[in-house]
Amino acid sequence: MSDEPQKVKRMRYRILATMLAVLGTHAAASAADRVYLSDFLGVSIGSAATAANPPFTAILNGAIPYGFGADCPGNFASSKITLFSAGAFEKGIGQHPFQFGEKTITFSLPALRVATTRDLAVFQAVVGVDFTSATETTGGFFNVYVDGVLKRTAEITGKSVPPIEVNVSVLGASTLTLGTVTRGNFQSNHLCWGGAWVTLDGGPCAADVNGDRLVDDADFTIFAGAYNILDCADPAMPLGCPADLNKDSLVDDLDFQLFAVAYDALLCP
Repeated sequence: MSDEPQKVKRMRYRILATMLAVLGTHAAASAADRVYLSDFLGVSIGSAATAANPPFTAILNGAIPYGFGADCPGNFASSKITLFSAGAFEKGIGQHPFQFGEKTITFSLPALRVATTRDLAVFQAVVGVDFTSATETTGGFFNVYVDGVLKRTAEITGKSVPPIEVNVSVLGASTLTLGTVTRGNFQSNHLCWGGAWVTLDGGPCAADVNGDRLVDDADFTIFAGAYNILDCADPAMPLGCPADLNKDSLVDDLDFQLFAVAYDALLCP
């Protein structure tokens, strides 16, 4: 970030100030706007789903996942999962990676789309080690693949460290794969995806200038470049002038104010 032009740096500071000013004004997506992946794991044998649940899941490499939450078929007992400093989660997916190597669960997104009748937008989870039931201390790695391509990885070094939020776009994708890998402890256990839902596409989102249903740093980079150009008629402006959020043929402070609010919300409505 040290090589950014001063104008772009100032924009980042202004966005931060605007975000702080509007913090708390954006409600989280309702349950009706989410698909919980734990609902599609199928019926468990014992405390885990040991077989695939066609057409929704494929479970490879000896993965033995479990859903949690009182209303989830195949839940791990009926207890909620608690992640250090993040509290308890009503729903989500846990993993028993008792052996070395990556354990994966793959979800068929076309099957989920048929089940929900709406398009899928962003996978969200908070990852960590179950604070109350896990006995290990070394943690593990959480990997998110979209159509077989690694999009996000997070490392948790033990159950007494803060969990990590994960957001990955799945718009237009065919598969979503969740993978877990131990951190050197053969009995590394209870690696958990708190929440583990996919948001449903709610329609156009102007500030999402790259079309991935997130308003994040990738969009900021595009917006900052357009803001420096200013005039949509300038040949250097990206085709269609997507950063002109209010459609006045300029990318200026009025667009910045709209972008900053969307950047704070992160997810498109």
